[in-house]
Amino acid sequence: FNRLTQYPVLHPKVENTSDGDGEDVTSDKSAQSKVVVLNEHKLRNRVYFNANQVLLSQLTFLGMLMTFGVVFPPLAVAFAFTICITSVFARLRLGHFLSRCVELNQYAYVDKINIECTRVVSLGMLRNAIWMLVIFSGCFYALFLFDTLGDVTDFERSYWVLIVMPLLPVFAYLLFTAVVKYQLLHQGKESMPNGKETESDKNE
Repeated sequence: FNRLTQYPVLHPKVENTSDGDGEDVTSDKSAQSKVVVLNEHKLRNRVYFNANQVLLSQLTFLGMLMTFGVVFPPLAVAFAFTICITSVFARLRLGHFLSRCVELNQYAYVDKINIECTRVVSLGMLRNAIWMLVIFSGCFYALFLFDTLGDVTDFERSYWVLIVMPLLPVFAYLLFTAVVKYQLLHQGKESMPNGKETESDKNE
């Protein structure tokens, strides 16, 4: 937190509530002149909280939990504990940083953190990430089940796992996409008559 002293302190704008004294006016002007605009300051070029890195690390641990954790359950416990600890540590570190910014009146850092966290996570991105993990997990399970089933039976009775398991997530994704498109199409058809009725009412 020594880096906080590299930038000037942001003073809040002081409203002119005086009766016209010259000293109050000059103090207001001096306080407002110390306000730092974030877009015009070198603060904008430095990253203090990489939210994308935190999200990617969580998704990585989740993928390892869905693959190696399923094969070896003790690893699943370790990965789940790691996900929780990483999330709590990121929140504590960010909360401590913001509290120090407020104590030192460095409110530019609060705006900087808000800008860095804006539009980091979206529903579409999370949906694509989950489907990617599911498809990758299906391929991983195919190799694991083929190895396990191949030890019990021969190759001719176990090779079907290499075909079926990778295709199951693909079929699930296609089914999910078809259902979503059907719902959107159905909602569009329901909204069209209402729009026509309102236009006819306006014409009348």
